[in-house]
Amino acid sequence: MNHQTPKSLSKTQKRDSAWAQLTAEYLQDLLLQLSDIQKAWQQADYPQIKQHAHRNKGTAGTYQLKSLSELFALLEEAAEDQRHADITGILDQLEQCLNHELRTHVPPAPTTPPMKGNGHE
Repeated sequence: MNHQTPKSLSKTQKRDSAWAQLTAEYLQDLLLQLSDIQKAWQQADYPQIKQHAHRNKGTAGTYQLKSLSELFALLEEAAEDQRHADITGILDQLEQCLNHELRTHVPPAPTTPPMKGNGHE
C-alpha cells in the first residue's frame, strides 16, 4: 500500500512545479533560438542549423516535448542534406508547434490594474 503523507505530497508538488518552470523557461529560450535558426537558414548556414537542431532534438526529448523533438530530428536531417526548401516547411511547423507548447506550458503574464490617480487627490 502506498500512502503519501502531506510532507511527501508537498515534495512531489514542488518537484512538479520546478519541472514545469524549467520546461517553460526552455520553451521561452527556444523562441529566441528559433530566431537564430531562421537567420542561419537565410544565410544557408547548414552546419549551424544542424547544430541547433541536434542539440534541441535531445533537449526537447528530455522535457518530453515529443513533437518538437521529432521536428528537430527532421530539421537535422534536412540540414545535413542541405535541403533548403524542406527546411522552410520544417521551420514553419516548428514555429506552430512551439507556439502551441508555449500556450500549454507558459502561464500568461499577470496583468495589473491601472493605477487610479497619483495619490495626491
